[in-house]
Amino acid sequence: MSVGDTINGVSYPMFRIATATDPEYEWIDFELCGEAGYTEDYTEDFKRVQLRKDNRFIDYDFKGSRIKFILDYSEYIKADMLFNIEKIFAYNSQPDTYTIYFYPRSEKLNRFFEVRLEDGQFSLQLLPDRKGHTLPVLRLISTITQSKNFVPTENEVFRSPYLIWK
Repeated sequence: MSVGDTINGVSYPMFRIATATDPEYEWIDFELCGEAGYTEDYTEDFKRVQLRKDNRFIDYDFKGSRIKFILDYSEYIKADMLFNIEKIFAYNSQPDTYTIYFYPRSEKLNRFFEVRLEDGQFSLQLLPDRKGHTLPVLRLISTITQSKNFVPTENEVFRSPYLIWK
């Protein structure tokens, strides 16, 4: 893999909704995000040990990352996509019944994460020309600490030296 290659795919994001009896209860395709794009934020989770060596703290016992996914449709979004976002909010409101799996890129089905909505915030504005809406930003967070699970263009999963799945 050369330096210029992308990781994790380039196509549209999608969701899989699972129930206790049906692991493929519903698949929901999302459009690519606009200018602001799609973002993954990683927060490393580790136990900080208060030991010093050469005036530095030593950190160890890395557990993985909590990942925040941001799908920013604040520039423009069509009505059918708003209904898809509403479905995610509805499934999220019933965590005992539905599990939400997020696939950041549809051509990389081996890279997915169980997620919940990070917050219940949602904004919507009608465009002045009344030909669409603006402002929606969907914020998700992984439910467990895990590997970032990077996937190169060649479809080979990078093996993390840390915990991948519990």
